Amino acid sequence: MPAKPTSRLLTLPLELRLLIYELLWVPLASKIHPKTSTVHSHNVTSSASSSLELLLVCRQIYAEAHQTAYTRHTFALSRCFDTSPLHDLPRSYPYNLVTSLLIPGYRPPYSCPTAYPVRCYTFKELCSLVRRFRNLKSIVVVADTAGSDGIRRSILSRKAHVEFRMRKARRLQDEGFVPSYDITCLKRGCGWRLNVTVGEGVIKTADLLLCVLQDEG
Repeated sequence: MPAKPTSRLLTLPLELRLLIYELLWVPLASKIHPKTSTVHSHNVTSSASSSLELLLVCRQIYAEAHQTAYTRHTFALSRCFDTSPLHDLPRSYPYNLVTSLLIPGYRPPYSCPTAYPVRCYTFKELCSLVRRFRNLKSIVVVADTAGSDGIRRSILSRKAHVEFRMRKARRLQDEGFVPSYDITCLKRGCGWRLNVTVGEGVIKTADLLLCVLQDEG
């Protein structure tokens, strides 16, 4: 019987293959310009599901690469989707390896061809993502210039609300006013750190990174 065709990638030493996997899947947060908070459109495109097609080549490559892929790839969540799968999937393997998510921060000027409405994520849903994805480290929010200004004002409003609730809790000595989340600014103003209560005495943290989409050219 003729030998089964083998991927050329598998002819390389394992150490080199592992290095290739790390270079292939790079968190989107590392591609954000630190001074302008912009990200090139081709980097956002790299978060598409097609970037994971290497895992479908064969079982050996999947076994070697899937942990690197799920922990380093930034998974894009659409505006147009049913949120019910997020209730259980993030807690199951390998979805519980996910460390980085990309979500849209503005409404497009057209409607998506789907049964679900075009929508933006609410702050409550952002907190829910932090709670459900066990190893989530960053949520990248991509917007246009006008949209980013609106999101920034919304986050600052949330931060002011947290401070108001905390002052009220201290004044009245009532923990019922303590919010289930906290927001702090990251250094250099590149985003915010979101601390979310997931249980009594248990807090999960993820960075909320706002960036403006920059077209090629």
